[in-house]
Amino acid sequence: PGFPPLLKDAKYVAISGFLFLRFFAPAVLTPKLFNLRDQHADPQTSRTLLLLAKAVQSIGNMGLQLGHGKEQWMEPLHPFILSSIGRVKDFLDRLIDVDSENDAIENQSLTPFHPSATIKEGYLQKRKAEGLHLVSRFTFKKRYFWLSNESLSYSRSPDWQVRTSIPVQRICAVERVDENAFQQSHMMQITTRDNGGQLSTMYIQCKNVNELNQWLSALRKATISNECMLPFCHPGAFRGNRWTCCLQTDRMGNPAEVQHYI
Repeated sequence: PGFPPLLKDAKYVAISGFLFLRFFAPAVLTPKLFNLRDQHADPQTSRTLLLLAKAVQSIGNMGLQLGHGKEQWMEPLHPFILSSIGRVKDFLDRLIDVDSENDAIENQSLTPFHPSATIKEGYLQKRKAEGLHLVSRFTFKKRYFWLSNESLSYSRSPDWQVRTSIPVQRICAVERVDENAFQQSHMMQITTRDNGGQLSTMYIQCKNVNELNQWLSALRKATISNECMLPFCHPGAFRGNRWTCCLQTDRMGNPAEVQHYI
């Protein structure tokens, strides 16, 4: 009691100012650097993004600089900015709120977790690694994928009755694939190990970099507890009796110089 409003909001401004200045506003201003776009925006779009970033940053600053004679073009946005401050405070309160051990156990009992629940789904282009020599874009087949914490499944369409299912516990690598491996972008690889210890790789193409990052993130979270994860993998493909990334002829050899650590 007795503190001016500025000091009362200091705990929020200190955190939100940093988050918005270093993460949220830059992502709006230069989305390519945050893998939200494939290319930099044109000058007209960049100008629009700059104005949006300034508005976003004003929300992160809790509107402290509004009405001080600066950025008069933002005056029509003042009601929206001021109405958003409360939601930012609620977000920060939830962000730093840590339940006690008993509360956490109670919450888990009220909201049971279902491992079979779908984490992510959608159409992707797939290709298995067996027999890879000269690979064209026509060798990739469009399939509908489902990911849960139990399995990665796919079929011809969402309504198709027959599904191919891969237990998540058998996934031992999830990594990007260099664009020059197939002369195609937005590629990733999923390596699995069967009961006999044999490794097999499935190559996946996403429609854009944003979708690629979402699938990589979801797969890595689902496999975070797997004990069979490989320490590294080739970022290229084995074609023409050699790896496209390091030119090694040993298909099972470790990557030389160029390697992706998991």
